[in-house]
Amino acid sequence: MFVCERGIEFPVLLPTDAGDYTVFKNDETTALQDKVSLAIPNPTANETSFNYQLETNETAKLSVFDLNGRLLQQAAWAGSGTYVLNTSQMSTGMYIYTISINGTEQTRAKLTIIK
Repeated sequence: MFVCERGIEFPVLLPTDAGDYTVFKNDETTALQDKVSLAIPNPTANETSFNYQLETNETAKLSVFDLNGRLLQQAAWAGSGTYVLNTSQMSTGMYIYTISINGTEQTRAKLTIIK
């Protein structure tokens, strides 16, 4: 576990076959990959996308943090489509993002910005 200076705990991230990093908190979250993709492309410079296909009663929420645990951006969506996260104002570096569905955190992964 990585604990930032604000006391927020981040798990150690493991590589996936896609070359990204992710940790699932429990067996129920493996279905997340069928509902919301991880950030594509990653690393990125100006924007990254999340494809999603949610059930009618589901809402997804994306939260992006710096390594100090400070919340930088949040977005929420429902239905199906693609959410594009604008990273053009973010500095080069590594960030952590979380995806929640209906208020339950499903995954944490890293996002790398390269300018």
